[in-house]
Parts: sequence; structure tokens; C-alpha cells
Amino acid sequence: MIKMNNCILLYTLLLTFISCTNKSVLDRGNDLLKVENDVDSLSENLEFENPFIKSFRWDPKDSKGVQIWFTDKKVCYLLSVHCLYMFPVVYHDNEAIMYWEGEMDCRYDAKLKNSFGGVKAPEVGSAFAKYTLVENDVIRVEYYFSEWVSAYIESESDEQYIHFPDTFYYQIN
Repeated sequence: MIKMNNCILLYTLLLTFISCTNKSVLDRGNDLLKVENDVDSLSENLEFENPFIKSFRWDPKDSKGVQIWFTDKKVCYLLSVHCLYMFPVVYHDNEAIMYWEGEMDCRYDAKLKNSFGGVKAPEVGSAFAKYTLVENDVIRVEYYFSEWVSAYIESESDEQYIHFPDTFYYQIN
């Protein structure tokens, strides 16, 4: 956002400079088109910072549970040093939607494909969760398969380890 504001400021300064010269209106119009084209080409090359993508992990409160990282196209769930799941993610402003997928690198069965308490596991391709950035370093999570999440937590989580927390905090430690 700062880069875009700098471009707008540069654009305004250039327009002011051009309008203050003694050139004819036609010359100033041509200069203005050149400036607009230059600004357009600059803005195409700008990369907008995604607030979800950080250089470190997002943790649940007190670091008790799964750790997550966001990349351009995936959210990575680190269940343990021996188990990593990767899910597709799509970003919209301060929200990210995670889609269920079975891409994993695990040395054990994390049971993410299992049914619990008669509730079937999400199907591949289903929107599974919405992450909302509520502060620069806090994400709230809404799980679309809340019954399955609750049944999974009841079966697989304990007070020391939470698999699907409703809040993540950005922490560097």
C-alpha cells in the first residue's frame, strides 16, 4: 500500500511540474499521456504485500497446537515435525479461504480423512475454513465443517495440543 501511495504522490508531482511549464496545451497533454503510461507500467510491476504471508509461523494461544504458514497458493499446517499438510488457499482483502485437500507429508496417520462421531470428513475441493485478519498479528478462523472439527478435536486433541484453533497469533520466538 505504501508503494502505491508513493506512485500516486509521484504522479501528482509530475502533473504539477508539467502544468507549470510554458509548453502549449497539446504538448502538456502529450507529456501527461507519457506520464500516465509510465505510472501504469510502474504499477503493473508493483507487488502488493499479502498480510497473511509472513516470514515466520502463526501459532494458537500459548503455542499449544498446530502451527500454520501461508504461501501464495497454500496454507501449510504443521501438526508435528513429522507431519505437514498443505491446503489450497485463495485470498480476498483481509480474508483467506482454505480448501480441503489431502496433500500431506506425514510419517503417521493424522486421521484428517476419517469420519468422527458419524460426521463425514470434508471432501477434497470443499471450502473448509475462512481466516480473517482482525489485527496485523491476529487471525480468527471460521470452520465451515464445524461439526467435523468439533468431533475431530474431541477425538484427537487435548489441552496440550489443539488441532483446529479458532485464533492464530503471529509470533517470532
